[in-house]
Amino acid sequence: MKTLKRISAMVSLAIMMLMMNITAFADGEAGEGGGGLEGSILVTGTKKLISDATGILTVSAVIITGLLVLIFLIARGAADEQDKKPWDKRIKSALVCGILATIAVPTIGTILSYYS
Repeated sequence: MKTLKRISAMVSLAIMMLMMNITAFADGEAGEGGGGLEGSILVTGTKKLISDATGILTVSAVIITGLLVLIFLIARGAADEQDKKPWDKRIKSALVCGILATIAVPTIGTILSYYS
């Protein structure tokens, strides 16, 4: 088991060292020593994809959270006294996850908008 951990650590270290040596020249035009990535179709399409995905994920997080809470409330109503506490925990965790998703997705979109 120790050898497997050592081998995986060495492979991870080698990959990390290789990744640190890769340099992307994205600034400037293609003829000025840069890669000319800023105006490429791939980069502009990815920017549009990220902006659309953040909008869809924000709305879907709210809808999914509402549906989960509704389902858990129905199941809690059908449960006996001993089973109500686990359903309450599920409702609370669904609400917390929904709130975090609703906050996190626009935050990620805002952070990524600074790179455009």
